[in-house]
Amino acid sequence: MTYRLHNRLVSGGFVVQAALVAVDIAFEYEPIASKPNEPLRPRLCGLNDWGQCTTG
Repeated sequence: MTYRLHNRLVSGGFVVQAALVAVDIAFEYEPIASKPNEPLRPRLCGLNDWGQCTTG
């Protein structure tokens, strides 16, 4: 199984990326282009097949 990591620059997703690399888990990195202060919840929920989101 390969995980997919969606991340926006300067968002803290690098911590998840570092953890995946540290434990040698395969993942695909997909950057999310956005403007500062742009709400991402609608976009991120659309990326998850189950509609699960952890962003506030």
